[in-house]
Formats: sequence, C-alpha cells, structure tokens
Amino acid sequence: MKIAHLLFGLCLLSISSFAQTNVRGLISTNTTFTKANSPYIIDSVLTVDSGVVLTIEPGVEVQFLDGKNLTIELKGQLHAVGTAQDSIKFTTTSSVKGKERYTGIYLYRNGTLRKQYQIKMKYCIIECARYFIGNPTYTNTSGIHDFEYCTFRDNKEVYLTPNTTSPIQKDSAFFKHCSFSHNASITNNNANNFNTYFTNCTFKLNTNGVKGGHIDSCIFTNNQVVAAASDDIKNSLFKDNHIALQIDSAKEISIINNEIIYNNIGIEANYWVNDTTKNFFKNTTLCHSNNYNIDYKYKQNAMLYSMCFCETDSLKIRALIRDGNSVSTVGNIYFHNSKPCSTAIPPTIITKNTTAQQKLTLYPNPSSQQTTLRFNYQQGHTYSVVIKNITGKTINSISNINTAKVAINNSLLPAGIYLLQLQENNRVLTITKMVVN
Repeated sequence: MKIAHLLFGLCLLSISSFAQTNVRGLISTNTTFTKANSPYIIDSVLTVDSGVVLTIEPGVEVQFLDGKNLTIELKGQLHAVGTAQDSIKFTTTSSVKGKERYTGIYLYRNGTLRKQYQIKMKYCIIECARYFIGNPTYTNTSGIHDFEYCTFRDNKEVYLTPNTTSPIQKDSAFFKHCSFSHNASITNNNANNFNTYFTNCTFKLNTNGVKGGHIDSCIFTNNQVVAAASDDIKNSLFKDNHIALQIDSAKEISIINNEIIYNNIGIEANYWVNDTTKNFFKNTTLCHSNNYNIDYKYKQNAMLYSMCFCETDSLKIRALIRDGNSVSTVGNIYFHNSKPCSTAIPPTIITKNTTAQQKLTLYPNPSSQQTTLRFNYQQGHTYSVVIKNITGKTINSISNINTAKVAINNSLLPAGIYLLQLQENNRVLTITKMVVN
C-alpha cells in the first residue's frame, strides 16, 4: 500500500490511499479537490482561509467522518460546480444515512466578498447534515450564496440563518431549480432582513419548509408545514401538505397567483391578515382542504376579499373556515364569494431527481406569448411535451422532439398555472410549472 503525504498551504494534511484522500487543517492557498483523488474524507475540522478558493471538480464525493460533528470552516470561498451527468456529493462516511451525521459548512464573516460568490454550488447532492450551510451567531453575511440544480435530502436543516436583528447584506442566498426532500427544516430565517430566494424549486416530504424569504414558481407536496412568514410567495402550487402556509408574525407579506389546494390546512394564521390595506392575497386559489382552508387564531377581524375559494356558496366557504364564528376568542374572516375557480385535482407531481429534471429550464416563465423549454437531450432519444391545466386536462402536446430546445406557443392559453410534463416513450421524466399571464 502506498501512502502519499501532501501539504496544502502550511497546515492542511492530506493522506491518499487507493484514490481516497483524507483532509483536515488549514487550506491557505487555492486548492482543487479532483475526481481522480475522490472521495475526500474530512476526518477533522477543515478550514478554508480568507482570500482562498476551494474548488471541487465534477464527480467528487466529499465525506465527513461519521458522528463527529465535523465542519468545513469557510472564511474564503467554495466553488463546487458539477454537471448533470457528473454531480458532486456531500455526505457521511457511514453507510447508514440519517440526519445530523455531521455538521456542515460553518460560515465566517468576510467583508471583502461583498457582491462576490462566497459559495457557488451547481449539480450537487447534499445529505445527512446537521445544518449544511450556516452559523447561528454571525451578524453579517460574507458574499453571495448561490445554489442551482442541487438536491438537499435527509438534513436536519439546510440553510441556517443568523439569530440576530443586526443589519446584514440583502439578496445573499439564491436557490434555483433545486429539490428538497426528507429534511427536518429548509430555513429558519431568524433575521427579518435576511433574504433568501427560491425559484423553480420542488419541496416534498419535509417536516418544516421555508421560513422567510421569497418563493417563486415552486411546487410543494406532502410536507408537514410548507412556508411561514415569507416575504412573498407567487406562481406556486401547494398540494397535499399538512399546513400549506403559516402566518405567525406582523411581517408584511404578499401572496400572488398561487394554487393552495387539497391540504389538511390551507392557511394557519396566528397573526392578523388583511388584504384591503396590505394586499396580502391576490389571484390566489384556496380550496378543498381536508380540515380548514383557513384556521384563524388572531383576535382581530380579517378581510380576505381577493381570495378565490373554488365555490360561490358562502355557507360552504364558511364551513371550511375556523374563526370567531366557532371560537369566541378570535376574530372573524370576511370574504367575497363571487370569484369562481377550478375545483379539480391536478395530476400527481413527480419530483424524482432525474437527469432531465436537473437540466430542465423554462424561460421566460411567466410569459404571455412564447416560452422556451431546454433540457438535457440525449442523442438517439425521442421526447414529448404534454401541457395540462390544473384540472388535469391535456391542453397541448408536442411529439417527436429530438432537440434540446423547444419553443412553446402559449399565446392562445388563458392566464393561469399549467403543468408541463417532459416524457420519453410515454414515461413522465419530470413535471414543472408553467405560468401564463
């Protein structure tokens, strides 16, 4: 057996044996983790020094020694950009998967990185962390954190934001085309001015979802609690969750052009909601909940005049609202019953992390005339696209696709939310949401 000893910077010890590289200590010069030397085993605390970039190549697996609460202390920058065919994986050394097998990436303040990427990750798989990204005590961010086409699964918490009200940099965390499943929590977002953005993401079978931040064009299915006190939620679908939306603070939010359907509880409001002055809800459908469309728990009356309840019978609407009419200690919900909307169940949402799903993009979205679909086309394969409305009815289809780029004419479609299926040999590879305005 041949053992090689390498020194990164002054203090980083690397021991390689049979294409396995053990790493610990300080990285003080720009360093690359290569696929040839993968997996990289972090067997003690690893620190990326200020001014230093750690680059991870496609195909690398980074393993944290199991059960040791190990971290990557990030004072510099981390660039982990994989490909659809060759992703990068962060996991535990244990064959037994589960939450909290290691801590994750511990952030340090670095004011020199303002408006630069402190973390850039693409086509990465992240699993089994206590909190993969975060530092519960830091009071200022250190640059932009960007995640694209990443899969987060079986983590206790994905993105831990600071427990502070101190001013911190805006617009610092972006999640695009990512999937989240079987996590205990996605974000906690303690600071009201800490911005996280989720765009074209899927959330399935998580205990707690997104707390704070901005949500656009996402799909939420089979979660315990989906979103709480977010800044804004738009163009998204919430279906088959226990609680779709939880409002628990005085923070002003806007909820625009969403479908909140077939959940146990659509909205649990622990604070006042009033769309006549703050325009909380606009063009949002809320209906067919198993228990309540709205479970209202605040003492003041609330006005939700712009909400659509899939029903014009005010008695039927009232039957799915729990408020002061049945609980004397809380206020009443006032609504209009004149806005009709769809009442049918949409087709099953598929969130399997296939190669095609990882690469699929739809732009512009929303659109009113034409949108373009791009996906990871494989030579010799034939694909098709099926567009369905929220009732599950097929509106349009495109067959015999043998290119990676497809133009879709939606100028004749009514405004609303549609589900676009990418298929191969009548097998659904993935579903994404298309919004026509």
